[in-house]
Amino acid sequence: MALMKAKFSTYALLTIIVIGLLGAYPPVESSSSTTSDIYEFGFVVNDDGLATVDINFTSSRRLGESWLIIPKFLEYINYTVNGKITSFRFESTEKMFNIDLYFYKVLEFSFRSDSVFQMHIKFNFSNAAMIIEPEGVFLSPQIGFEPKSKGRAYVLFPLSFKVNKAFIGGLYKPSYMNSNYVSFDEIPNSLVRLEVEFTVDRPPRMVDIKGGVFTFRTVTRYEKYAKDILALYKLVYGNLTSLFNVTLGNVNVEFFVPSLETLYSIGGYVPFNGGELGDIHINIFYTRYVKGYIEIIALHELVHHFLWKAGVDPQNLLWFHEGLAQYISISIALKIGYEGASFFKDDLESNIPNIGVGNLGYLQGWTPTRRTENLGKLYVASYYVVTRLAEPYHGLEYYARFFRIIHGIKVRDNDELAYYLSLAANETVVPRLRRWGFMVEDLYSYSSLILEAERALQRMSPLLQPYKVIAEIIYGWALKNAKAGQFNAASRYLLLTIVIVKLSPILSVLTFSALLFLLLLYCLKWKGVFMGD
Repeated sequence: MALMKAKFSTYALLTIIVIGLLGAYPPVESSSSTTSDIYEFGFVVNDDGLATVDINFTSSRRLGESWLIIPKFLEYINYTVNGKITSFRFESTEKMFNIDLYFYKVLEFSFRSDSVFQMHIKFNFSNAAMIIEPEGVFLSPQIGFEPKSKGRAYVLFPLSFKVNKAFIGGLYKPSYMNSNYVSFDEIPNSLVRLEVEFTVDRPPRMVDIKGGVFTFRTVTRYEKYAKDILALYKLVYGNLTSLFNVTLGNVNVEFFVPSLETLYSIGGYVPFNGGELGDIHINIFYTRYVKGYIEIIALHELVHHFLWKAGVDPQNLLWFHEGLAQYISISIALKIGYEGASFFKDDLESNIPNIGVGNLGYLQGWTPTRRTENLGKLYVASYYVVTRLAEPYHGLEYYARFFRIIHGIKVRDNDELAYYLSLAANETVVPRLRRWGFMVEDLYSYSSLILEAERALQRMSPLLQPYKVIAEIIYGWALKNAKAGQFNAASRYLLLTIVIVKLSPILSVLTFSALLFLLLLYCLKWKGVFMGD
């Protein structure tokens, strides 16, 4: 027996023995009796989602060599049942697949045997299944092996689990499946993973963890991850309040288990219903990624809450919400030093040539209920506009000026957004937006009048009624005319707004005096003062 690494759990070894004795599950048969090399991948999942992995390689050759992918950072044991390993070495995955997989390496080995060669590789894989009762999803480690070999696999769950569906790469269906067992007689030798969706018949054990304005509700098995995210929120909260010029009220956060269809496509979300933002939801599967991925997702969703509080409407400005959330979350993660942040940014930047930077007007039609392009393209395009727009104006400092300018103001559409972005730049940004395909009006040429009217309305006391309401209505007419290109009419309405605001104290006093006089007349008439004898 050739022992390569000798750290492995007693649970794992006992599980392998139990599986060998199980007669209740049908054996996984090879689909080809002529194939001499066979890899069998076995996964035994416990109640909390940890999987004991047993990779069994057999060959009828007396002398040969082969290779497979194994985890780079996990402890494992390797031993031969029959035969002897004559050599082994490790290579990067890029050599075999032209892809550098961060968590994996290639094990190349040579062997000899007097009859059938058989070797086992065993390791524990935590969080193979992610479970928030009653939902759960299993995703195997990456599988890849020498192309001339055959592959097969099985997954065994506890009896309290119920398998609903299973795939390999979303395409290959299992050859056998019951309530807690799935097997594949043949698996492709390219890079694949086993995917299983299941339910669990038991109540969840929940805990609420509080930190500042945040409350994280999670099952206890993921309490550590929740505390890590809350610690991150605490670390960046002060900087974000300075950037957005607002503070947040109470914010709830929770993990969710994705479906197989959304496993890779949704990292997190914040519902937008009835004019309010909902809780922050974070895909628990990203805890399996390199440090920085789930942190960027958590920051991204937090930025949505800050944008909403700062007055940026997600209904008509979703592209700006998503682009700025990407930009700020990546910037913060890079500053903290998360390794995954550079991977995240590089992935976005590498896809920019595919978006058509001269025709990004489709972003204006992206709303929470409608999108005009594929989701990945929308995220890349919005990230591109937000980052490139800020480059000449010192990046995040530019957006900090923007949020100081819009403090107390609701930004509802792209024309208004372009206007305030121009104020922050101290020059119009509309020509650049138009070069990218946006259809926006340039309100900046009337910025002094608009700004004067806005500030006048902000300073106006709500007690000065009905003139405050009248001034706001006329200001709305001004913006409507400006967006329609009717700038002469817009100027008149803006001037009228300013005049009404300035005269409102006198008008209010006169109106109040007139009302008192009319009331006095009515009282005198009611008393009969004006009636004849």
